[in-house]
Amino acid sequence: MKKLVLALALTLIWSTFVEAKQTQEIKLRATGYYISGKMTAAERAIEGGTKDRFGNKLRPLQDYMFGSYVSIATDPRIIKSGTILTIKEFPNVIFVACDTGSAIRRNRVDICCLTKKQTYELPEYVHATPIAYIHNIQQYANYGFGDNIARR
Repeated sequence: MKKLVLALALTLIWSTFVEAKQTQEIKLRATGYYISGKMTAAERAIEGGTKDRFGNKLRPLQDYMFGSYVSIATDPRIIKSGTILTIKEFPNVIFVACDTGSAIRRNRVDICCLTKKQTYELPEYVHATPIAYIHNIQQYANYGFGDNIARR
């Protein structure tokens, strides 16, 4: 019952703050970046820290909880920052394009993971479907999803 109420609340929030997009599935090459564990100075520079481009904490796939989201980096020319997506290979998980990276170009997505080992467990390709777009995403703390974070 709680899940149903939460799902209805999310739908109401989305209909208020977002513009729905009916788009087709996009095939993307998947890579991962990680936010914890042992890192060399060079890796720390490449991985980019624990905050997304708007200053919110990155949310890794392994910490996903219902009512939350997973941070992903995309090429804003292909998938705009602020796009909410689903990925077929990860059913029932919500992803938010809230980060970018110098190596993320064209049809490529970088999925936030907790550790380096977990980045190697991601599939080579994923099929993403954009479901909504949040205008001016940077002005919403946690992009309207609240503070549901499992370990952080």
